[in-house]
Amino acid sequence: MSNYYSGHAVLENVAVMHRYHQWIMDRFISNFGENILEIGSGLGHLSRLVPQKKSLTLSDINRDYVSFLSKHFPHRVVAWDIQKPPPELLAKLTPDTIFSANVLEHIPDDKKAISHFFRVLRPGGKLLLFVPARPEISGPIDSRLGHCRRYTPRVLSFLLKSAGFEIKELRYYNFLGFFAWWLANRLPPFENYYPLTQKIYDALLTPFLYLENHLSVPFGQSLFAVAQKPVLGNTP
Repeated sequence: MSNYYSGHAVLENVAVMHRYHQWIMDRFISNFGENILEIGSGLGHLSRLVPQKKSLTLSDINRDYVSFLSKHFPHRVVAWDIQKPPPELLAKLTPDTIFSANVLEHIPDDKKAISHFFRVLRPGGKLLLFVPARPEISGPIDSRLGHCRRYTPRVLSFLLKSAGFEIKELRYYNFLGFFAWWLANRLPPFENYYPLTQKIYDALLTPFLYLENHLSVPFGQSLFAVAQKPVLGNTP
């Protein structure tokens, strides 16, 4: 990951995107079980929106974030590089839900990470993913944020099925964001305007995401996936 992403700057900037975070959580929450593991919790922008009655475990690869989460949240917090086998604690927890938003694109070996998710989940459990989509809109911003890739439905579906998951839902979101991201990658260096764009995005574009809950858009800036571990499945 880039130094810019590994610091707090990006996560502090997106802290202002309250509507966007709530919208993402609204997509996840209907699929939540009772024992939930969040991947890449960062500074806890989504963690704080998980219903309090749920059993929640937070995780991150960044030790600074793990320390921050441990001080500010009452939940279990685990340091985990998802390209490596899960810590013993997670293996014992056997969550029925794993969710992650805008994390998998930062992982060089995403195939290995997804196989570890499959291993950790209990049979019948769900993996919920929200990731950047459409490689053709990649540009300097993606590189600066430490993105290894943007996904297509075909690629993400293949990764999930190869690990043993069954696809329950896979669809695009953020049709307008596709064009905004394409344009932003052709403007001057985004550090000059990135904090401001987050506020504008949250105020003007997030309301359109709620409209997409009732529409099927042909493409978008992001992909949302729900995958299930078969009840009698074993890791391939």
